[in-house]
Amino acid sequence: MTHIDLINRITNLYESTNPVFKSVLNILEKQEENNIIDHLSYRTFDFPTISIDVLAVPFIEAGYKEVKRYKYENKEITARHYAHLTDESAPLIYFSELSTYKFSKSLQAIVKKMANTIPINILCSEKIFFTPSPWENIQHSIYEQLKSESEYAAGIYVNGFMAHHIGIRINHFKKLDTLSKICAFLKENKFSCIPKKHAQQSHIISMIEIVMLELRNKNKTFLDGVFDIPTPYPEFVKRNYMEDNKMFLEFLPNLSFQKPEPMSLEQINQLILEDN
Repeated sequence: MTHIDLINRITNLYESTNPVFKSVLNILEKQEENNIIDHLSYRTFDFPTISIDVLAVPFIEAGYKEVKRYKYENKEITARHYAHLTDESAPLIYFSELSTYKFSKSLQAIVKKMANTIPINILCSEKIFFTPSPWENIQHSIYEQLKSESEYAAGIYVNGFMAHHIGIRINHFKKLDTLSKICAFLKENKFSCIPKKHAQQSHIISMIEIVMLELRNKNKTFLDGVFDIPTPYPEFVKRNYMEDNKMFLEFLPNLSFQKPEPMSLEQINQLILEDN
């Protein structure tokens, strides 16, 4: 499978299973000619059979290479990002991995059981990205148990290894050419943005700007009932240029939510004034 086919299948699945993402794309297409995918983001665990080393194989076989590694000590997460060797327009691929050995024995046991129930024909195959939950018979009680320790782990339990989120790059947008304008436009269409900021001061903070949509819930069927769970979210990314006039194509360590609540309309309007 070529990298274009792989990316198209992933984004089509994400769109079909994430009504918020599809709705946002539909309203953006009324303002901008096309949407360029900046990156695909995946989450996994440090268990050997489902580590980044394993999950990255289909992308490497499709022409991607590892570019950089990251460490999020405050979240017990490590990460890597990959870029295509020859196609500069291809989305970046971002994998993060939870260090389960830093959590309880019960969480580790659940993750081990999850990993051991994945059919062998799915491991090291692109099929793993198209299987909503490669482990069967998910239970809300286990979801809540994982969530009490790690929302990251709980999210993987219910969503499997489908893309956690997709980032849309806005650099080419003509009307909505800043993140504040994106947020204002989405606010008009009844969506809310949450900014992200870099948790450590650095000269490269200004190289990448990110906002994500406010999380919304969706119904999920478990063995023990139907419950609302957070849906994966899209991000909007603006990448700035370095001194050599090359676009900054990395990610930043220790990204965190700037605020737990979405921005108000007054805050958005203030950002637009600052942009102008």
